[in-house]
Amino acid sequence: MTADPPWWSCRMPALPAVPGRCWCSRASPWRTGTHRPWAVAAALGYKRYLRDYTVYQVARRRGLAAGATTRDMAADYARWAQGRFDGPVDVVGFSTGGEIAQYLAADHGQVVGRLVLSDTGCRVGEDAKALLRAARDKAASGRAAEAQADVAAHMDFGRLGGWLVRLLGKRMMKEPGDPSDYIATLDADLAHDATQVLPKINAPTLVIAGTRDYFYPEPILRETAERIPDATLRLYDGVGHPVGKTRKRRFEDDLLDFLGR
Repeated sequence: MTADPPWWSCRMPALPAVPGRCWCSRASPWRTGTHRPWAVAAALGYKRYLRDYTVYQVARRRGLAAGATTRDMAADYARWAQGRFDGPVDVVGFSTGGEIAQYLAADHGQVVGRLVLSDTGCRVGEDAKALLRAARDKAASGRAAEAQADVAAHMDFGRLGGWLVRLLGKRMMKEPGDPSDYIATLDADLAHDATQVLPKINAPTLVIAGTRDYFYPEPILRETAERIPDATLRLYDGVGHPVGKTRKRRFEDDLLDFLGR
């Protein structure tokens, strides 16, 4: 769930992306495609967007304070965007990154042109909360790789990918030197509830996910779209979390169609 930051996009200048639940924030205060956007985007599978956009994948800053919320993280992203772009940019938020992007658009609407909320909702489902609490406890006891493997086991990587996750589990995950940012992110996921601020989002918004998303069940996805004034809901029947992995071409088509309006 924490695998990708928001990304951002401007028509031919920039498309920022905010990722989900991971320890990517350990690498640097801001990990972006600023200097080599093509290389970063290509490595992350964003090739189809590069004709019209420069893609920036922007991780959360490292050293998150205990108790940091998705709203606090959105304020960090707003400062980053205001220091880099002259006007609003299109933002794509995945999973946890989508939780942050909800507050970014609600509280800092001046930096957001269009908004894509991929595999995310106004809150995490109850079954997923139990999983994330257990993952948090494992990470706090020095077993963050096992915690990440437990979370990954509830994601949809397709038949082969799912088999590999079940077979290799935590051996596929690298134990972080310091799991504090991962733990802080899990706490933020558990506390996330943007229900009351979604009506403040003025940006045209695409909510896109699968009907079998374990972390954000279909009723929560529908509620999220219903609460945003100018939202379009695109659900992939029978698909889990994240849709962009197993339905990549269709996901890219839908996203580019929305951003091109």
